[in-house]
Amino acid sequence: MCHAVPSPIMCVMTESDEIARLHDEENRAQFAINKKEHEMEAVERAMERELKAFEEDERAAVRRIDEERRREHFKSSGDESADDSP
Repeated sequence: MCHAVPSPIMCVMTESDEIARLHDEENRAQFAINKKEHEMEAVERAMERELKAFEEDERAAVRRIDEERRREHFKSSGDESADDSP
């Protein structure tokens, strides 16, 4: 690159400009990576919240099923004792 520029001072400035351009390019790439990581972390947090809500709903559904099963069992055991009475 320096050989195309006649002056040594211009060569240094050109190399410096190239270094600055490459540094800028690297910073932009790193910024894009950081931005994507933050977006992915936000999605991860949202998915964790949704999973937690789903698990809570699942536990509540299991409790309701167990409660209903106990009620039905209690009713059926209560009915049987009523049928056995003289």
